[in-house]
Amino acid sequence: MKKCFAVVMDKKVIVGFKALMNSIRAHTKDFNEPVVCINLNLEDEDMEECRSIYSNISFVQPIRDKYHKLPKHAPALKNAFFKLELFRMGKDYDRILYVDTDIIFVKSIRPLLDMPLGTELTLCYHFRYKEYNTGVMLLPRLSEKPYDFMMDALKTMRRAWLGDQSVINKVINKKLISVTQLNRKWNTTKRQIVDGRIKNYCGIHFVGRKPFNGGEGGRYKALEDLWWEYTK
Repeated sequence: MKKCFAVVMDKKVIVGFKALMNSIRAHTKDFNEPVVCINLNLEDEDMEECRSIYSNISFVQPIRDKYHKLPKHAPALKNAFFKLELFRMGKDYDRILYVDTDIIFVKSIRPLLDMPLGTELTLCYHFRYKEYNTGVMLLPRLSEKPYDFMMDALKTMRRAWLGDQSVINKVINKKLISVTQLNRKWNTTKRQIVDGRIKNYCGIHFVGRKPFNGGEGGRYKALEDLWWEYTK
């Protein structure tokens, strides 16, 4: 079976990649998955830094021509659209586990890595926002059609405020791709965690202002302090 662990990275999120990988290896001692990075602007020295964090990593380029004209979106989420490249990669892999670089794991991800996967996209549904969150996704081997659906939606949508997440939910809502819900413990936003109590969760998603951009402090300080521990 050909499989990989995928991320999207530019220079600004290398520290997030470090926290993510350190958190995984802290709790999943046998983790040795090949990591594929969709490279947005990493130069040779940046890629070497990433290899020093995790050696089994390769870098691929997105098809940038597809993203010259984007729907209206939150400025901070411009790079998120490149996650749609996962659906192009889907024809080459039997299984892709994608994770945002603003996530850390506080328990073993072995159950996620070994989770049976059918023919459907698997991701968490957040009932508060009434949509799927694309921070953690399991992709099976795909035909070229899902990627075509994503690109068609990208061209026709006037507004995609949450970047790729808006596009993917549009395609899901039109029933152009089948989905299975992933337990939200794998992708729990920091806003859903009360008083920093994390024992019932596995993946913590630092939505909003990232710890490496100053964070939000206040009731999130304990979680942000935990995030920083994984950068050491």
